[in-house]
Formats: sequence, C-alpha cells, structure tokens
Amino acid sequence: MHKPIPAELAGSDVASALGITVIATSFVIALCRALVEYGYDPALSLAACPDGMPCLHVRSIGEAVNWFGRAALYELQIGSQP
Repeated sequence: MHKPIPAELAGSDVASALGITVIATSFVIALCRALVEYGYDPALSLAACPDGMPCLHVRSIGEAVNWFGRAALYELQIGSQP
C-alpha cells in the first residue's frame, strides 16, 4: 500500500502537492485532476494534513477526477432547468 500524496490547503480555494498548486472553488478536485494530468497514478490517494493532523483523505485521485465530471454534468443539468 502506498503512502498518500501529502497536500496542503490554504484558505478556501488553494491546494498544493508535489510542486503543483491550484486555485479553484473545488480546489481538492482540481488538484487531483492536475496530478493525474501531470502523470501521477490515478490509483494514488491524497491526504491534507495541516500540522500533522489528518483532515481530508481522498481514496483515489482518479476517482475524484471522475466524480467531478459527473458532478459538473449534474450541476449543468440542474442549472438548465426552467
């Protein structure tokens, strides 16, 4: 079993890991997407641990990217309702 990718969260819209920083409203999902796009294994997990205390764990960065695609489609469909 691999150790999770350590991530840092800053404010309400910034996340970084392994030298990659994203600014987005869904910043953890955006970070997962960036990691996959940079070639990291989608099966890897991610953990944000400020001051050594776990607060967020993503089981698989690939699953997070796939979830985001479905969530964005769902929001688009809901937003287009009359």
